[in-house]
Amino acid sequence: IQAEIKSIKMNQERWLENMLYELKMQERFDAGEDSERNRTILKLITRAQQRGADHTAVIADLADFYDISKAEAQRYYDQAQLTNSH
Repeated sequence: IQAEIKSIKMNQERWLENMLYELKMQERFDAGEDSERNRTILKLITRAQQRGADHTAVIADLADFYDISKAEAQRYYDQAQLTNSH
């Protein structure tokens, strides 16, 4: 195993291929996390609306909890409004 590891490290082309593969896998993982986060935020907004939560409070809480700007939280809120109206 050690000889194979040394061989891989010495072979720059193979090393680069492995690094590119790892980067692609990380991008896919991150994209999946972002997608899941978006779904979670939209569900939270929908539930808050169903319970009659104040628009301003929902925006402030989202911004605080997810450490995002109020403008970004507003975009999520607007997206939830569009999704729920269909």
